[in-house]
Amino acid sequence: MKIIVADTSPLISLAIIDKLDLLLEIFDEVYIPQQVYQEIIFDLTKPKANLLADFFKDKIKKIDNADELSLFVDKGEGEAIILAKEIHADYLLIDGFKGRTVAENLNI
Repeated sequence: MKIIVADTSPLISLAIIDKLDLLLEIFDEVYIPQQVYQEIIFDLTKPKANLLADFFKDKIKKIDNADELSLFVDKGEGEAIILAKEIHADYLLIDGFKGRTVAENLNI
């Protein structure tokens, strides 16, 4: 079973090119942390925001220690990294250099 956790920016990019379904084709389970969902629904007037909100409404996971990485990365990235670690995800979809570096240092 392949599990992925995703951060906001890559999801927006996939939605813009109408390729969100690739996630469900490639992975058995797709999750996002609560903060990523909040970032998605923050402004539903943005292109594809409603599509993203609907797509991920039942894929949200609440995590503990949400502020653990706040000194290094933004909250959405931090929660995605922590969630990937907590649920032993096979993959983390993240685009920020700092976030990728932190994830790699945590063996994600």
